[in-house]
Amino acid sequence: MNRPDGSKDGGAAMTEDDARRVLLVRAIEEEDAAGDLLTKQDRVAAHEAGRAALSGAGAKTGRKGDDLFLARRAEFAAGRLASRVPAIATALRATRWPRWIGWAVPLGAFLIGLTLNELASGRRLDLLAFPLIGMLAWNALVYFWMLVTLVPRSSKGGPGGLSRVLERLARLGQRGFDRATPVSRALGRFATDWSAASASLAAARSARILHLSAATFALGVVAGIYFRALGIEYRAGWESTFLGPESVHAAISLVLGPAAAVTGLVIPDVAGIAAMRWTGADSGLDSGGVNAGPWIILTTATVIGFVVIPRLVLALLAAVKTWRRRDSFTLPERDGFYFRRLLRGAHGRAGQVRVTPYAYHPDAGVREVLSALTQDALGDGTALQFDPPVDYGAEDDWLAAAEFDADDDHHLLLFTISSTPEHENHGAIASGLRDALAVKHPGTLVGAIIDESPFRERFGDNSASSARLATRGEAWDAVMGRAELASLRLDLAASDPEKAQLMEDLVTGKRHPRVIP
Repeated sequence: MNRPDGSKDGGAAMTEDDARRVLLVRAIEEEDAAGDLLTKQDRVAAHEAGRAALSGAGAKTGRKGDDLFLARRAEFAAGRLASRVPAIATALRATRWPRWIGWAVPLGAFLIGLTLNELASGRRLDLLAFPLIGMLAWNALVYFWMLVTLVPRSSKGGPGGLSRVLERLARLGQRGFDRATPVSRALGRFATDWSAASASLAAARSARILHLSAATFALGVVAGIYFRALGIEYRAGWESTFLGPESVHAAISLVLGPAAAVTGLVIPDVAGIAAMRWTGADSGLDSGGVNAGPWIILTTATVIGFVVIPRLVLALLAAVKTWRRRDSFTLPERDGFYFRRLLRGAHGRAGQVRVTPYAYHPDAGVREVLSALTQDALGDGTALQFDPPVDYGAEDDWLAAAEFDADDDHHLLLFTISSTPEHENHGAIASGLRDALAVKHPGTLVGAIIDESPFRERFGDNSASSARLATRGEAWDAVMGRAELASLRLDLAASDPEKAQLMEDLVTGKRHPRVIP
């Protein structure tokens, strides 16, 4: 079934078109916090569309079911967005791989080869000159490079050149928009995300086209020779400044020997090769060379065996890789917070937050307020689990022994602002936890809360205490910033909507650390 953006129904698996819509909708939802582009009602309707797919006949379960939910939810939401904002529809179309490239480039290569009559200079078929030797050498270099690149390499690195072209195409949809608007920011992020996510697929497509083009170029060259040979007589020969007949005979035997073995044609001996040398100032047809018929057959067999057949096989392998990646697309950050939050809603699961107090023993009131704030930020049913407090100076032992749960959506460190922050202790556990989770469970969001309630309770609310509180706050910001951990100072004596909003910014990743080198 065709969709408004030109894509097709890819079934239950996460296809390329599904993934494109999912990443677009994610960019919109995370940049459009106010719901101006995709309203709350739209999001609820999209959610229900996804749930309907889950409950449909023959619906998938497990990870495939989750992908089906995400795909159908994004399909609904993308349809709403595209109908309202033309730039979004444009971006969806612009980031699709242009199919015409798949046939236009190989066809162009064939035509170039067909018209490239430089194989012979006039009526001469020079056995040591381009394009035969050049074409074989180039393809040998390509095969060698492919063998070298089989060695495993780091997955780090930016998208390739073709992917960057796609990114620029996607940005076409932003023209005419204020870059400060949510739609502009979302399209910019979508272009970047999609460029990175589709880089391997674009590389497979590029490889298929380039291998196919190399094969059609070689066929075009050979076809051009035969076509031209119908009306003229080619003469085969050679000339060289440095090589003699013995060296030329060895080189020709190496290059054309396999073709001679297959076709049954005989390569002349050294004396025969010497007789083929172009001689005289003009090196004309009367001063060397022989009828090129047998040599054209040897050249054709060599080109087909060394270029056309291997390139077609490589193109076929690249096509299979392309089909697999297109129809079974790997969604980036699939275990990230955004997707887990959607899937929790799809399956009715509550969020899970883990709190680790450090050098602080929060009382029942503080725990209750923190629980209320997290539920306000993440929804009713959010589970809040407190670890036993970590003693001052025991951060290294705790980090070494701590076991982290992959189901934790958030892991918060809880400090009291009454403590004097120290890089060696408070900063160490903050950076240590951040680094540990980045390796073990990168989908868990990490943050820190500095509770102001003990300080306020002890010193009261007056100008002097406010000044001291501000000074301490700056010190805590510096330590957490140096640890590159997002932090939030809150009075956990009571809950209110403003604190809940701040908590939401922290647990949804919108609050960034104030990095201090």
